[in-house]
Amino acid sequence: MIVRESINFERGLDPRQAMEIGLKTWDKISPGYILKPKKEVYVSNKGNFAAEYGSADTIWQDMYILILLVQKIWDKELHKEIIYTNYIKCWTLPEAIEKSKGDLDKLGAKRMFGTQKQFENRFEIIQRKDESKNS
Repeated sequence: MIVRESINFERGLDPRQAMEIGLKTWDKISPGYILKPKKEVYVSNKGNFAAEYGSADTIWQDMYILILLVQKIWDKELHKEIIYTNYIKCWTLPEAIEKSKGDLDKLGAKRMFGTQKQFENRFEIIQRKDESKNS
């Protein structure tokens, strides 16, 4: 039996991303997710992403952040969903994994919010909550 199958891939896209296979997605982000900045991320006093160094908080590229709380709210003016998060910074992945196994409500947190696109541009998802529980 010969099976001939073809799938049209878009040039420049990772096939796994195009087919959404095995990906950690922003749609399902929840407490316990671990993120890694793609570059330095600046967060203002209000919690929104800032453009320059000297903001209230800097998340360095070699850090990890553990998401403690996620709320998604539709912004009527922007016509976009805004993701509100509480997070803590960790210097190493093992530290973030260890903290994710504990009671997330008891950790002191900072606040950050933005659109899904803003998060995608600044962070990559390293580990989901269910993955860290099994390690």
